[in-house]
Amino acid sequence: VTDINLCGGHFVSPIDGWIVGAKGFIRHTLDGGRTWVQPVLNSKQDFHDVYFSDYNTGWVVGEGGAIWHTTDAGATWSNQSFGVTKPLYRVHFLDAQQGWIVGGSGTILHTTDGGQNWQIQQSNTPMALRDVYFVGASTGWVVGANGTILHTTTGGNNWLNPPTKVTDFLYSVVFLDSQEGWIAGDNGTILYTQDGGTSFKRQQSPTPALLRNISFVTPNQGWCVGAGGVILETLDGGVAWQQKEIGIKDYLRMLSLRQTSLCAVGEHGLLLKN
Repeated sequence: VTDINLCGGHFVSPIDGWIVGAKGFIRHTLDGGRTWVQPVLNSKQDFHDVYFSDYNTGWVVGEGGAIWHTTDAGATWSNQSFGVTKPLYRVHFLDAQQGWIVGGSGTILHTTDGGQNWQIQQSNTPMALRDVYFVGASTGWVVGANGTILHTTTGGNNWLNPPTKVTDFLYSVVFLDSQEGWIAGDNGTILYTQDGGTSFKRQQSPTPALLRNISFVTPNQGWCVGAGGVILETLDGGVAWQQKEIGIKDYLRMLSLRQTSLCAVGEHGLLLKN
């Protein structure tokens, strides 16, 4: 697709997907990744993430507080940036109206009107925050640098930072419901909880590599991707993780799963899809 480093990707369905990357790179596919088209989005900012709540409604976030929004499947884009200048790393929406963005220096943003207005939520941490995941309007988690794990049951009005012994940089979080979830990060770290994050236990990882993204398609089947082309799969909820050797060494940054469809993106324009 390109030689540019790809940083984010999101598939709305097994055939409808988006990828973003450095220097304002954005592409859209409607055939499962066989062909890609370039929407008109006039920005040269580095993009870190893209998320679509449905086929038409999506957001792109990136460096310098970049927030771009579309309601017509990318035909037109509006700039929702509002003065935040920190890098924004991840965007997550529950529906077309309610969503969160996390970024540098403890930045957490929240909207209840599709991004027409964004509110800054108090994270009470200066750490870079790299991922956010909500299982409903109230219950969510944020992870980031130096083992940061934040949890809210109030939609982000109050964020708690429960003490853990984790010091690894944490890059990705996913939950199946309010109780069961996983976190992935540096040094091959995979954390698992069955009690909503009150306690986490380390799952055995077959690699010391930085793990950049973790996703689950069922309670048992999940995937991790990361540095050095690492791809891990579990079929038993993480009791055992197996490394998949596919002959690449490029840094994989993002994983998007829809049913049985898997897409991973990484440096030098790398795009993998099963």
